[in-house]
Amino acid sequence: MDFSIIFGNLDIYLEGLKNILISGPVRVFIYFFRGTPLLVQMFLIYYGLGQFEPLKTSFLWIFFKEAYFCALFVIRDLIPPQNQEMLFPNSI
Repeated sequence: MDFSIIFGNLDIYLEGLKNILISGPVRVFIYFFRGTPLLVQMFLIYYGLGQFEPLKTSFLWIFFKEAYFCALFVIRDLIPPQNQEMLFPNSI
């Protein structure tokens, strides 16, 4: 199963909850990533994740040290949840 489908559906479900402590951070996440250009998101992932030492020592650093894989992550896993939220805002 694709990570973006699971993550997007979870975002939609959590955003629809009445509890502001749960839906608030989800709305901020969606608002932030829908409001920033794709290139800025790629820069945040590529340059931002390299500042965390636990990531640099994990097996994921093999992928995130290359700009190509960071771009694939942004395009494949961050964009589809936004599109799901835009297409189905009242799905809950």
